[in-house]
Amino acid sequence: MVIDARNMHFKDLNESIRRSPDASIEIQNCCGQRYIGCGLSGKELQIYGTPGNALGAYLSGANLFVHGNGQDAAGDTMDGGSIYVDGNHAVQGGCQVFDEEFAAILSEMKAAKTIEEYYVGAAKLQDYYAAHMPLIALYWDNMMLAYSSKLDNVTVDAVFGLNNVNNWFSITKK
Repeated sequence: MVIDARNMHFKDLNESIRRSPDASIEIQNCCGQRYIGCGLSGKELQIYGTPGNALGAYLSGANLFVHGNGQDAAGDTMDGGSIYVDGNHAVQGGCQVFDEEFAAILSEMKAAKTIEEYYVGAAKLQDYYAAHMPLIALYWDNMMLAYSSKLDNVTVDAVFGLNNVNNWFSITKK
């Protein structure tokens, strides 16, 4: 199936994707439509243009290929599948880096044909960050969080720490 997304509202585009019986869908003229592929499984999307925010959020096994640029929150909380962006992935608060070593690493990652090749490049990128930008947190799995011992029903979330929806409604005083 081929969808021309020119001037199409994001809700209509996403509905067309979900209703399609085709496992492979090509989206042409994408320009800022949000939430493409959210929660999607069992499909492959070839997206030409620039999808909007939250591309592939909650992705659940689908494969998304962007032939263009991306926007914020691509792959947010996805639990399976893959997202490949051929262009530049614009990141909120990001910056341009003009460094030959950095560019070579990104080119290697972009050229990866398998997830294993991509992981090799990602490891090089982490090493680059560690050597050149020592204030970037590279690991999330070792958090220290403090809260009052006068509270009960406190939940520590692996991603959001203490700032999570469970705590908004369940914390009580001892």
